[in-house]
Amino acid sequence: MVTQLVRVPAPIEALVHFVEETDPADMLAATVAKLQAGVSSRDLLAGAALAVTRSTDLPPGHHGGPVHPLSGIHAVYHLSERLTGDLHFVPIVQNVMLANKHIHHPAMGPFLMPDMQPLAASALPETAYSGGTPGRVPNQWLDEPHMIAATKESFLKARGFSGLAEHHLLWLLPRIPHGDLLDLLLTDAIPKNAMDDHCFLFPTFTWRAVELLGWDYAPILLRAAARYVTRPPAPPAVDWYEALFQEYGLLDHPLRQTTGPEETAAVQALGEAIGACTDYAHIPLLLGRALADGVSLEGCGESLSIGAATLYLRSANGNPMDVHLHTGVNTRRYLLRPDSGLSLRHKLMLLLNWHTGPEVRNTAALLAPTPDPDRARVAALPHRDQDMLLEAIGQRPRPTAHRSLGGWQSWAAACRSGGAGDRQSHPAIRQSGLRPAGVVPAARRGGVSGQLYRDARL
Repeated sequence: MVTQLVRVPAPIEALVHFVEETDPADMLAATVAKLQAGVSSRDLLAGAALAVTRSTDLPPGHHGGPVHPLSGIHAVYHLSERLTGDLHFVPIVQNVMLANKHIHHPAMGPFLMPDMQPLAASALPETAYSGGTPGRVPNQWLDEPHMIAATKESFLKARGFSGLAEHHLLWLLPRIPHGDLLDLLLTDAIPKNAMDDHCFLFPTFTWRAVELLGWDYAPILLRAAARYVTRPPAPPAVDWYEALFQEYGLLDHPLRQTTGPEETAAVQALGEAIGACTDYAHIPLLLGRALADGVSLEGCGESLSIGAATLYLRSANGNPMDVHLHTGVNTRRYLLRPDSGLSLRHKLMLLLNWHTGPEVRNTAALLAPTPDPDRARVAALPHRDQDMLLEAIGQRPRPTAHRSLGGWQSWAAACRSGGAGDRQSHPAIRQSGLRPAGVVPAARRGGVSGQLYRDARL
């Protein structure tokens, strides 16, 4: 059998080759030139996403390959839309350069994603593998609804046989609603959050990238997610979820889905209770009780945002844990929407397991007794809504060298050559190590950042 490289849709093929083949030393200037010539940000991101997916291998952990380039697509695009002038290009350029860097890095390739045929469970041959082919259905004359069910079951049995999962994904993609496919992808990904936050985040962010870039790209981009969630190890046991479901009767009666102003006080109180936790294992108990008492799923998601913001203000660490505190909650709130397609069981599991991610758990050992700035100082600040906060952030002065792409290119060139530049001279870059608990950098004490707790629901 001759294996061929997976083909990308013809309209985007030239941009995919551009990202795959351009020398990394030339990538910055070449990407800027594309944007200035009128290539759309969305098309350039699509080219980068397809290139890094078909031309880099998945890493053994989560650093490298397509994981972070794909995970950033949704945020990068919408951040660029908020920016004006040349700064509008900067997030796009960074993402495209990262994809190109990974493709050319010797630790991530060379790799070629092979073309694959869609296969149902009945199309699998028998093998000499002990126990037979996982999920194989000998009777190929099942009607389509039963074949869909059998193929979904075979997908879940393909743990350790990621190629098999990709075949099934391609067969199911045009046959089942998108929400059902997402629910299937996340079946193992949600409990695997306890092993690595990215086990849940990567497939979900890839899904968001497909929603943004277009479903024509799903047969390639979602294959990476299918491989990632079905590779070893197996997901941990889910007994503790089932115990909480039973204790609070969460599957025994309908739960409120959407939030409203009448539960604002309850949402705030729950958020404050989460933010006051010193033992993260108490967080799912608080959420379970709130759901049983009638707080909506969306409201609990908002409370988790308030709690995460408070825990970060109590913590003595920064990136990447601050990123995972907030993106972990935001991703869950996206999936808690009534129209996400996720089953109620999976919505409850992902809401209750936010605290289990290793990069979220890392903050637990670095908590001060109270957040900084304290509540009284925050309450004394003038009220700003979300639009006012974004405007204030946009008005903050920027270093002169970064005000244009020309300055940014000069800075990047200095970094590549090892010159002094801002990278070495800026005190935030020079600083190393964790600060003592309760000691917060001055940059986090300003009026704008001090609104974080109060405006977390936004």
